[in-house]
Amino acid sequence: MKAGRADLGGVNTGWVPGRSADDGWISFRQEGLNIHQERGMERGTPFASDADLKG
Repeated sequence: MKAGRADLGGVNTGWVPGRSADDGWISFRQEGLNIHQERGMERGTPFASDADLKG
């Protein structure tokens, strides 16, 4: 199944993969999150056009 948009109240997961095998993945840990790129353990970089930070 493929969705163009999802409106969720929350997601409970240990990791989220990219759309293709070479996109990398985000893993969630108690200390924070890790962003991985490609198939190795090399760190990736987050990108954002806007950020709303509180605290």
